[in-house]
Parts: sequence; structure tokens; C-alpha cells
Amino acid sequence: MADSKKRGTESTRHEPNSPEAFPKYKVAAVQAAPVFLDREAMQQALQTYYRVSGWDPEQAAPTPEKLHELDLGWVVEELAKPETCT
Repeated sequence: MADSKKRGTESTRHEPNSPEAFPKYKVAAVQAAPVFLDREAMQQALQTYYRVSGWDPEQAAPTPEKLHELDLGWVVEELAKPETCT
């Protein structure tokens, strides 16, 4: 929870769209009929995308390894510091 507060978010997952407003997600198709994914398939695709991109799918945030790869190791160090009240 402390890490999520530092990131400015209380939730651990970020939904791409409201499920009530968008119950299915259209997948682009060229010169073919559109393909639709149900919510579960979209969530699986999103988790796969996070993992392939070097993000933690549960936190919806870059992994420490990805931050180091991007020369942002200082961010990992800052997040590891205990919170202080001023």
C-alpha cells in the first residue's frame, strides 16, 4: 500500500474502460469483419501485455528490472525508502 501511495494511486489495477460502458472490446481487423473480445479475454490480453512490456500485471506498474533497464534505477531506490511524515 505504501508503494501505491507513492505512485499516487490507491488501487492495484487500472481498468482500461468501465465494464458497464464497454462490455466488449473491439479488436482492429483489416479488410475483415471486426473481432470482439469478452471481458475475461480482454483482461488476459492486458495481463499478457503488461508482462511482455516488463510491467507487474497486479500493480499495473513497471517492474524494478524494467526501471533499471530504462536507467531509472533511482526510482526503485526512492520507492524502497520508508515514508516520512513532514
